[in-house]
Amino acid sequence: MHFKPLCNKAVLLPEFTLLPYAAFIDKLRFSADEADYSQQNYIVWETRSITTEEVFSSAQSQHHASLLTENDIQESDFIVFFGGRNVQKMLELSSDLRKIISLSYQARTHIVAVDNAIFALGDSLGKLASGNGVTVHWRHRQQFESIFPQIPVLVDKAFYIGQTFSSCVGGVAVMDLAIELLSPFLGQQLASKGLSDMMTEQHRSHDYIHKAIDIPIVRDQILHQALISMNDQLFSKTSIESIAKEIGMSRRQLDRKFITEFNLSAHEYFKKRKLDQAKWLIKNTSMPIVYIANLLGFESLGYFRSQYKKMFGNLPSLEKHDG
Repeated sequence: MHFKPLCNKAVLLPEFTLLPYAAFIDKLRFSADEADYSQQNYIVWETRSITTEEVFSSAQSQHHASLLTENDIQESDFIVFFGGRNVQKMLELSSDLRKIISLSYQARTHIVAVDNAIFALGDSLGKLASGNGVTVHWRHRQQFESIFPQIPVLVDKAFYIGQTFSSCVGGVAVMDLAIELLSPFLGQQLASKGLSDMMTEQHRSHDYIHKAIDIPIVRDQILHQALISMNDQLFSKTSIESIAKEIGMSRRQLDRKFITEFNLSAHEYFKKRKLDQAKWLIKNTSMPIVYIANLLGFESLGYFRSQYKKMFGNLPSLEKHDG
């Protein structure tokens, strides 16, 4: 057992996303002692900011955090930056973070970038990533690659842990990141403690990203917005007409873009994405098939079955038995 408590500083950047911050801190809380008293025995953590002003989250909740100091950097094992939703604002922070990154590097303090914090690291990224690549949230992957073309993006990973630098796409993936960071010090059992309380069935590896978030990279920005909209509305009965209206074009114009890029109409592509997601859910969850069909917005179970067989060659019930 690692008896010297691990020291973590959570740094909130402007308009940080609440979910990954809360999930990460709660995971530390569960692993910090062997009982359920939330005592900071094996891990100590404090929240910091890079400004003396209060920090607002993306949900506009107001948070007070002390200014991150040089002493904080030197005494910490990990400094975890929680990024905001606005990429441009994150990019503008790169000059403010340059000294912090340099001091962390000198002190051999492990730096972690969560969600869009990866953009705020700016020109320090090349040195930090050391050619190993970084993880970027699917929504901002294309934007990242255009700004940092020299940094490899690990498109199939939810997080990546290096010797002195780690990155995570955000969301609840931070819980799995936390477990991997803590395990070498606390052991797997204590590092994983509390997952059932957090309503998470099991610890997932870094390469756990299912098909629903694997949005193709396309050059056409309007098509890119349509793909994001489809992904956001995968679990709904949203029509192609609604998606076309949302991005400001007719269905016929949208169909032409999809046929040019994928050789499928927008409707056919959207249906294919839904069926791919259905197959993943059938094979990897205990959800009933009728529930999955309804969840994904299919008009009837019979229609879902016929379309599933047409695409995959098997009825969904046979996939369930094979899994």
